[in-house]
Amino acid sequence: MLTVSMGTIHSIMVSGLGKQAISAVGLVDQLNGFFVAFFTSMSIGATVLVAQYVGSQKEDKAKKCAGQALLLGTSISLITGTILWLNAPGIFNGLYGKTEPLLFNYAMIYLKATVSTFPTFAIYTICAGIMRGSGNMKRPMKIAFIAGIINVIVSAICIYIFHLGTLGAGVGLIVSRIYSCTTALWVLKKDGWITRLSDIFVPSIPDIRNIAKIGVFIGTENVLFAIGKILTNSFIVAAGTDHIAANAIAGALFNIIVIPGNAMAVVATTLVGRYVGAHNKEDAHGALVSTAKFTSVLLFFTCAITIPLYPLLFRMYTTDAAILPLLYKIMLLNAVFMPVSWTFAGLIPAGLRGAGDVLFPSVNTVINMWVCRILLAFIFTKYLGMGVVGVWLAQYIEWHVRGFVNFLRFRTGRWLNKKLIE
Repeated sequence: MLTVSMGTIHSIMVSGLGKQAISAVGLVDQLNGFFVAFFTSMSIGATVLVAQYVGSQKEDKAKKCAGQALLLGTSISLITGTILWLNAPGIFNGLYGKTEPLLFNYAMIYLKATVSTFPTFAIYTICAGIMRGSGNMKRPMKIAFIAGIINVIVSAICIYIFHLGTLGAGVGLIVSRIYSCTTALWVLKKDGWITRLSDIFVPSIPDIRNIAKIGVFIGTENVLFAIGKILTNSFIVAAGTDHIAANAIAGALFNIIVIPGNAMAVVATTLVGRYVGAHNKEDAHGALVSTAKFTSVLLFFTCAITIPLYPLLFRMYTTDAAILPLLYKIMLLNAVFMPVSWTFAGLIPAGLRGAGDVLFPSVNTVINMWVCRILLAFIFTKYLGMGVVGVWLAQYIEWHVRGFVNFLRFRTGRWLNKKLIE
């Protein structure tokens, strides 16, 4: 939710600078997604392992694992951040091709500001994963909510009073992530999850190996998936700035609508992990079924409620007559596919990972991205001239295919035998 709020808020605030600024923020957020994938996977690994250790009543091992996740995630964030900072122009142009000069300038300013937050974001994300794995769901939400408010206030001051443009959005991001990072560390220290510095600064190969069992698979999946999204976005870039802006706005709105689904995915991972750790397979199965049903209903009502609000939501970003029709097509298709297709594509694998079944959903996601989504996006944009709408339609179809395969895996019950800890 913290990440979602940042991208959405920045897209709205820079909309007054024109579609080039909106497009720049959208493209940079996509690029950042490629790099943050590694330490986001560490957060998921921390959630799963802490949940299973807590379920097995092995709190000492859970704390040691938490410290090693912080060490690993922070190290990776520093490495990836340095690489991106030093090679920002070349990486951006290599991925998206030649863009308008104004768009490129906006993007470079925002990109370097966001890159500087990688370590603080990594630490917060992993801390939040540890809290969720231990059963503390509310605290990460509170931290994220306050961080969002800080981001709004600081970004608004920088953009509207000091006229810093995309740099102002970056400053808001920096300040809010420093808050979320320091607060999350303080919470873990207060709750007894950080008791010995050696748990963080002294590498433990067995613990790192356990984290990597999840992190490597999910990290590789996220990176390959992010590369696939960047590739499909290159199809959009070829369609022009109107389509780039529509994609950025639709992405920001989608991230808001999918918040309930993402929240339930975290719940599924934690509940299944706790039950599997306690050797309670029946309740683990029941927990995943219940969260899947509830998520589908929740997303249905979320989409139904937002449809009448489309005119208002769209005009918060733009009144451009060339962009608005594209947004209506994308978001109406989203309302049709999301309640069922996203649940099976996004929620079910979260539960499977909670049980320790990491490899199957990762392979399924990557294969469907590269075989189904990219191929369909290429056909829809190159031969049918559908532009950004074609890319999003390919995504919705890919959800359905990926979700069906996840459902078949769920039905076999093999995922219940993938416990990661002894």
